[in-house]
Amino acid sequence: MFGGNDIPYLKGVKDYSAGTSTSNWTVTTSRQALESKLNAASKGVGKLKSIQLTPLGKPGQQTSDRGVSGRIKSATFIGTSGKTTVDGDSLRSILGLKSTLFDFYVNHNPATGTGKAYHNFTGNNDTVYIKGHGWDMV
Repeated sequence: MFGGNDIPYLKGVKDYSAGTSTSNWTVTTSRQALESKLNAASKGVGKLKSIQLTPLGKPGQQTSDRGVSGRIKSATFIGTSGKTTVDGDSLRSILGLKSTLFDFYVNHNPATGTGKAYHNFTGNNDTVYIKGHGWDMV
């Protein structure tokens, strides 16, 4: 019926979600670098002590800080100078991440660990792993 005609509203587009390079990703940073990024966004709380965020669970379990898909709606950073809450899209932008579907693993590499999220800092040379999934097209 269409016989190969070019119908403008039925044109194919590149699927950026295909392929493993965007489906699962991990970013490694330091507590100090995370503090610097928060400071640059006027969200600084001094030396980070912890992150209040429901650990990433199975999709379909909506919480006050995560949507039904698991994407972050907000995260609260607690430090020596107080606390601040950052919405998911702003946090994604501040950290330069591909998606709001992620979690923090402080001093625990999610590639070699149990998969449990860790949100407490030791105050020493903390390494922060951010493991995420997907790629939000904005």
